[in-house]
Amino acid sequence: MAGDSDQNSGDSDTGSLERFRRSQRRRLSSPEQNPPRLGGSGIVDGCLPRRSQCATGEPALPCALPTRRAEAATTSTSAIEASPGAGSSKRPSQSQFRHLRLGIETEFLLAARNPDHNRPRLDHFAEVLAANYNAHIDRSRRHPRMNSTLLAPNDPDDNKKWSMVYESTNWRDKSPWGIEMRSPILDVFPHSAWRAHVIKTWGYLDKHYKILGDDRCSTHIHVSMIPKYNLADLKHIASTIIHFEEAFEALMPDHRRGNGFAASNWLCSPYLRRQGKNRLQSIEAIRKANDEVEVFRLIQGLDNNNFCWNFLTVFGDKGTIEFRQPPASIRVADVLGWAELVMNFIQASLLFGSSAHIFPANVGGLRSFIEQVNVDGVNKPDWLRHIWEGKRKDMAFRPKQIHPERLSKWDSTQQLTEKIVAELRSSRMRQNLVYKANS
Repeated sequence: MAGDSDQNSGDSDTGSLERFRRSQRRRLSSPEQNPPRLGGSGIVDGCLPRRSQCATGEPALPCALPTRRAEAATTSTSAIEASPGAGSSKRPSQSQFRHLRLGIETEFLLAARNPDHNRPRLDHFAEVLAANYNAHIDRSRRHPRMNSTLLAPNDPDDNKKWSMVYESTNWRDKSPWGIEMRSPILDVFPHSAWRAHVIKTWGYLDKHYKILGDDRCSTHIHVSMIPKYNLADLKHIASTIIHFEEAFEALMPDHRRGNGFAASNWLCSPYLRRQGKNRLQSIEAIRKANDEVEVFRLIQGLDNNNFCWNFLTVFGDKGTIEFRQPPASIRVADVLGWAELVMNFIQASLLFGSSAHIFPANVGGLRSFIEQVNVDGVNKPDWLRHIWEGKRKDMAFRPKQIHPERLSKWDSTQQLTEKIVAELRSSRMRQNLVYKANS
């Protein structure tokens, strides 16, 4: 887990994870226990709600919400109250939980509060920051350290530490320095310490540095899963993204809507709206995809990662789905709020599968959708309060169109496309779509 091995003590993530795994093995091996049968998405079979019997057409309002009526009344609009006889869906418990891993990338501007911590060059500034942070953190030996170079992490051990890396989009040649902070790989399981690691690091930064943001800065959240994403998972997540896209748009400031580094997955995909497909037709095309490559091609194409939801990072060692749309995070509540939102959204997408359309495609529907996931010791909905603050439940913004020439390119070469297709369809890559569980 995140952090060097010599730092783990007391209730470290590694120790907690091993205890959690041992308890799960004991539970499943006990003859008195009937272990739940897992479906393809890793959620217990039978937990999905019955399909809505609404008339065909654009899936805006459901006939029934798969939750208790009292919850529906407090978490959603009156239009989505559960009807009598609809039944209630089970919420996932710890025994049904699927191990997640997070990676958090935050672009911001940093200025040292103490002039002694400033330097005339960015690389020297980052070295001083890392050295001072590590000296501070080593007193407890319970939190991950920080790499002392601006180079992006390459060695697997580097992914156990925080990293300050060069970022061209917000670069400045003086203080406040434009820089990107990358988290270690953060393991998420019941009662893991990942939030404590984030709070500790941001607390140090806030005490010793001024943290600023501008329109060039953003926050990216990566999520991988163990077991790895399978084809059914990717279809469920991709189709749910298309359904709730206008709700996510309503949560964003204007400069993150229509941004060339975070384009609409429906409106700007070469194979969805630009091929004349409406949202229902787009979701149906995703549902019929034959393999992972076809899902990736539909949701964003194969030559560009600059979409709100980037699936191309499932390819290769990262094995993550990346949410790229949030603005700069300048306080810990920002970064933990966006991480909570993305994590809960992925979990809910796997729980409801193709039934997500029974929730309205607005802020109220999105909020009710992700509130169905509340695993004890994993989900902390209080961190979402400022995400919802000031947002009406009926808000839903149409995404902004971006001309293909304005869409910031990742690498549009034919060689890259052919490489992704060939390697993703090979059995070797299918076995390596997420970080190794014991890395």
